[in-house]
Amino acid sequence: MTAVTKQNNSRWMRRTLLAFAFVAPCLGFFLARTNLIVALAPILLSHLLLLYATLRANCQWWGPVMRSFQTSEPEVWLTIDDGPSPAHTIPMLDLLDRFGARATFFVVGANAENNPRLLTEILARGHELANHTFTHPSGSRPRSIFARKCCGPDRTDPRGYFERRPA
Repeated sequence: MTAVTKQNNSRWMRRTLLAFAFVAPCLGFFLARTNLIVALAPILLSHLLLLYATLRANCQWWGPVMRSFQTSEPEVWLTIDDGPSPAHTIPMLDLLDRFGARATFFVVGANAENNPRLLTEILARGHELANHTFTHPSGSRPRSIFARKCCGPDRTDPRGYFERRPA
């Protein structure tokens, strides 16, 4: 399956899921005159589908999830989450430098705001920055405002930037 086909399938699924989530309460209201249990069924189903798409690992209903990439040589994509941290970021950068490795740092916006010097250091050493939400709550909203300002398209991947939601 090509990337375009997968993206179109994901877009179709996302639109269908959201449409059903908007229609379900109306359907429930209409069915409430007949039976309350029957009226709650479409609402429950829409909520279960929304939860599934949100909580299932690698579910592409909300959009594409990068799980692999094409390369001419064997490579591993190193990712470091939840930083930057004054206690761990510099030692991690030193370790990566020692082995000539590059990584993507999925930073938490609040930590990044408190440690802007570490962001500069990560970029200066040739690594990438990506979004791991602003405060790291479970189920947080995607693409925090801070990540857009701090880690915009010129600082991360060519399509904008990566995002990893907390589990």
